[in-house]
Amino acid sequence: MHTENIVSPGYVKADQQPVDRIDEFFRTMNAIALPMKGQGKMVLTGFGENPTTGARLSPRIAHFEIGEHRAMAAMSRNWTKERHRNVYWLLAIVRPDLSPRLKASEADIVWSLGIVADFDDEHALDYASRLPIEPSMVLETSRGRYQAIYLFDKPVDPVRAKAIAVRVQAHSNCDYCTKDVCHVWRIPDTNNWPTKKKIAEGRDPSPQRVRVVSEFCGLVHSPEEMEAAFPDLIKNELVKAVRPVVRTKDRHELPEYLLRKMEEDVQVGKRSERAKLVITSMLELGWSTESIVSKLLQYPNGFVSRYGNEKHLRDDVERISSKGFKLKTEDEVSQSFKPPPKVAKQPEKTEPPCEPQPLPVDIFGDTNIAGIPAMPAGCVPPVLEAFAKDSSELLGVDPAMIATGCLVAAAAVIDDAYRLQPKVHDTNWTESARLWGAFIAPPSAKKTPALSAVMKPLHNLDHDYAEMDAPIHEQYAIDEKIYLKKMEAYTSAVARGEECPQPVKPDKPPRRRKVVNDVNIASLGEVLADNPRGIIVENDELVSWVGSMDASKDTSGAGKDRSEWLMTYNGGRHTVDRIKRGNIRIPNWSACIIGTIQPGKMREIFGKMGDDGLLQRFMLVHAQPSSRGIDRAPNRPVTDRYHSVIRMLETMSPWEGKPPFLLSEAAQAERTTVLDVIDMIHILPDSPEPLKYHLGKWDGLFARLCLTFHMVEAVSDGIEPPNTVSGETARRVARFMLDLLLPNLMRFYRDLCNASPNLELARWIAGYIIAHGKTKITQRDIYRSYSSNLRDKPNLITDAMRLLDLASWVTPVENRNGKDVSEWIVNEAVHSVFAKRAAAEKARRDEIKAKIAAASRVLGLREGA
Repeated sequence: MHTENIVSPGYVKADQQPVDRIDEFFRTMNAIALPMKGQGKMVLTGFGENPTTGARLSPRIAHFEIGEHRAMAAMSRNWTKERHRNVYWLLAIVRPDLSPRLKASEADIVWSLGIVADFDDEHALDYASRLPIEPSMVLETSRGRYQAIYLFDKPVDPVRAKAIAVRVQAHSNCDYCTKDVCHVWRIPDTNNWPTKKKIAEGRDPSPQRVRVVSEFCGLVHSPEEMEAAFPDLIKNELVKAVRPVVRTKDRHELPEYLLRKMEEDVQVGKRSERAKLVITSMLELGWSTESIVSKLLQYPNGFVSRYGNEKHLRDDVERISSKGFKLKTEDEVSQSFKPPPKVAKQPEKTEPPCEPQPLPVDIFGDTNIAGIPAMPAGCVPPVLEAFAKDSSELLGVDPAMIATGCLVAAAAVIDDAYRLQPKVHDTNWTESARLWGAFIAPPSAKKTPALSAVMKPLHNLDHDYAEMDAPIHEQYAIDEKIYLKKMEAYTSAVARGEECPQPVKPDKPPRRRKVVNDVNIASLGEVLADNPRGIIVENDELVSWVGSMDASKDTSGAGKDRSEWLMTYNGGRHTVDRIKRGNIRIPNWSACIIGTIQPGKMREIFGKMGDDGLLQRFMLVHAQPSSRGIDRAPNRPVTDRYHSVIRMLETMSPWEGKPPFLLSEAAQAERTTVLDVIDMIHILPDSPEPLKYHLGKWDGLFARLCLTFHMVEAVSDGIEPPNTVSGETARRVARFMLDLLLPNLMRFYRDLCNASPNLELARWIAGYIIAHGKTKITQRDIYRSYSSNLRDKPNLITDAMRLLDLASWVTPVENRNGKDVSEWIVNEAVHSVFAKRAAAEKARRDEIKAKIAAASRVLGLREGA
């Protein structure tokens, strides 16, 4: 046993208040791990459960490089703010290539930093008498429950550490988890939230703070000292404990044949056999019991469906593990599956591959031509897509309206301190997740129920904030009255020439808000002064919101409110001038906006918004006609998961100095694809100017959506957001923008802006191509079918076809004799992309006509009677 000055500890004397116990704790642990910098990572985890319902919170996992103690401390502080969230860390170094989605099994440990003796029994208070040597530090995790931490003087091989852990548990008769070198442990000054089971056993439902009862003063132990202090009491178990730990690359990635067995649906009667085969194989590959359970829960539709709950699954895994097994290689395990041999096929003679044709772009927004664009699968994060699908089926509304609203809601709870750098080298331009969304739908489209479903978790946050802050503001009101009384006495004393200390004015606590309605600029300033993370403005009718701008001002002040609202799209410091009450300094003038517009009022709002960029900041979605909806029970886990993601995002903040997220190389390629489409529309000679202004905002919108998607996907997966946005995430964003937002945008401006003769003719030709299934089209086809007057206007046809060429609908056939082009080949993708949508729209309209006719007949019969 010896003492070393590992760090300059922030808590040495009992009477010295530490600046930050969490930071000093991780500073100490990183100092011990520092010799192995570059050889592995450190892990934080967060788990919990709602004690009322018993529903588990989504797990959270974050990996850190050795030395990032400030980041670990900041993340712990953020996570422990979340209700019912318990925060833990792994007293070990894991392999550097471990997936960021995984906590780590014993097979993933490369170095151990210490041993924790966990005292969780009725004699836990006597922990000191049960230990032969003094631990490095002791934590009281809850009342009467202790964790004695023995820190090694240097990182120790996990095989040796495991053997020491077995000795510690056997000698002190502490909890069994002491023997698990991949177990996660409590952190000082974090909350210990009770589970439903603990409360049922009599535990206080309020959280208890993890308390340091024995300070760390530099005491560390060598493995030799630990082995001498804790003799080998259980020889057989020790032999079992030091079984070589298998560590192979990508241990978290199972062989393909095993994954197939986990995913496949198995008929009743064969599930038990399949479960035994898969679990045994995973044990033979070196997976721990905990990691097997965690992995299998990701495939609930396979044989795992045989288990009633997670406990039953865990019991079966432990039962199979207790029967013993032999470690094997992947090749040895694969023999148990005996995959059928692949028969080599003779290569078929094929034509040399042609260069793929680009996808045509809907430049018309005409539902007669291309139908109403349905929300493409996989264009939003899976957790939001599942919620949009479930809610839209229940309500009978367009899922695109729900999904887009969820994106705005998620952006509203993402801290503006998270930034994304869109370009590779330009470090000056970054974007935060701040979105504006508007749904265009008639009064009968169930806009309000859809908006309510999207906004419910944010309204719940508002309710919780009001409930938690009420007693704080009540106390402040009392303190302020006391202060005013003291100031009166102080003023009187000073007037009499007496000397006395000036009373200290109490700090006014902030009023936390997330959602505001019907707010003007002055009120918005007061709200944002207390909420630097930003808020969301909810407007059931955006027409009234636009009309309220400058409503009370004379012409000299016109446009002031509009400019103030425009600035909320960009965020940043701001000052609101108030004539009677002085100025308000706003740390972050930031707001997301969500609302609805009726189609009949689009032209009205368009005229009021003008061309100052207010309208161009919105994502516009035309909602498909509503239906009755499906009468079934809501998918509660899907809803709970969406609500949980919103709550988790609200609790997260980046650590100070965190660099912006970057786009991966594949994500940059997706950004280029979006920008290429924007450039194509810009060079179309007949594109409306307001549309071009709108698309000019899309480079920044792509970055904001990438950041929003990235944060949502990471949180729903229970991991800390990686530093780079993946190509898969960016592809979702590109699909959302090009396949959903763009057709809606084209339709919006088609309805508002008068089309030129060239665009009208191009629209007619596009409809003619789809209706007749044309694979090629000529000038003669056009003037014979449209109007013979076009025979004398060949330039009009040429200009219209040039629009279709630029939109990738057709390709001109060069005339050999040098004359003007008179024939075009139709892009095959036109029919696959648009024809089905157009047919579905035609069928929908025919169905509506039939219903109207039937209703008219019924009505006529009644009148005749």
